Amino acid sequence: MSASENPRGPGEAASCKAGGAAFIARRRIHDISECCWGYKILFHIPQGSASPDSVYSATAKGLLDGLPLLAGKNTTMRLVVPLPGRLAAKGAAWVLQEDQTLLEVLENKPPSPQALAACREFKAQGMQIGLRYFPKLFLLDHLLELADMVSARTADLSHTDIQRLAEEKKRFDFLLLAEDLDDPGARRQAANAGFDLFLGETLAPPSIPHSHSFSSAEMTRLRIIRELYLDEWRIEPLSRLIRADGALCYRLLAYLNSAWFSLGEPVDSISKALMLLGTNRLKHWLLLVVLADVADKTGSQEVLLRMAERGRLLELLAQQRPAPLPPESMFLLGSFSLLGELMDAPLSSVLAELPMHNAIRAAILERTGPAALWLALCESLEKGQFEALEQRLRDLSVEPAQAAQHHSQARQWALDMLAP
Repeated sequence: MSASENPRGPGEAASCKAGGAAFIARRRIHDISECCWGYKILFHIPQGSASPDSVYSATAKGLLDGLPLLAGKNTTMRLVVPLPGRLAAKGAAWVLQEDQTLLEVLENKPPSPQALAACREFKAQGMQIGLRYFPKLFLLDHLLELADMVSARTADLSHTDIQRLAEEKKRFDFLLLAEDLDDPGARRQAANAGFDLFLGETLAPPSIPHSHSFSSAEMTRLRIIRELYLDEWRIEPLSRLIRADGALCYRLLAYLNSAWFSLGEPVDSISKALMLLGTNRLKHWLLLVVLADVADKTGSQEVLLRMAERGRLLELLAQQRPAPLPPESMFLLGSFSLLGELMDAPLSSVLAELPMHNAIRAAILERTGPAALWLALCESLEKGQFEALEQRLRDLSVEPAQAAQHHSQARQWALDMLAP
């Protein structure tokens, strides 16, 4: 098999087993001004698939294999990583980067002496420590002295509990994180009571106008995407569009002449490049390169990563089991569902410029038809809504272990494809 026929990108083979049957996701943590402070990592073992011991094992494996994928490459983002006290006692957190990690000990009671000793050692080495609120936490000064953050579901707290937490915060100087507090009034009340950070959806998503005029550069990129996904593959019109964009032309030639392909001969023309690449692989890569230029202008690199990850996940799943659309179309379903967010334009306006199967359009714009359930699966996974995710998997007759494996592969593929 030649390099151009190989369906895997670099690193995929090594990441096939990453994460095992455990799902790993992340959710944004915002401050009161809705600026991103960092991310909370979420682990999940599918129901009925794990004994208590294997839960610990899967969480440890998620730390080793899945967390670097979620953190990305060369990043300084802050990560809140939940960890059972039993794993903390075994030193599992040493795989994390001390300068960007806050280790949240997952206990509804005081940690064991072994876990507490391990946390003190982690803190001495520069790692921050977080605690989950539990009723007797107020009585344990030795824990509060250790905490850099205390997280709590405010819905589970009384007014007295919230006041007490605010008092302890002043005494011990830790951050307060409110979880799943998406109501604007409740968030303001929590902020007034002393909470600093909030886990959940942003309350004021970017305002997208009902009508949108695309710039000439945006229209050029939409024309390239349109040529890519016409039913009839036309090399010459696509070649002309790419040659007219010096940056895109350079990136394509550099990509083909890289070690990834090892073609053995230099590729010195766009037409030759298009003929050498396998059609699906070329489409996926060119789509991401074209959109990466948009992301550079709008600061939406994270959205682009989600697009690539969604598309690849649905493509991999469709290669293994019956799906409402062919694998390539499932890739478009996942990636195009975020085009409006990437381009800061109404999704209907963006999709109007592109050739698209009616089932994809209906699933993305109207959330109707069998393909819509696949999008719902992606959204549940991204948000860490694992109960809904398991229901989606049952509805689609997808094995959780297979979905978790493909999710790990999809993220590695997205990172590799978008690497500078």
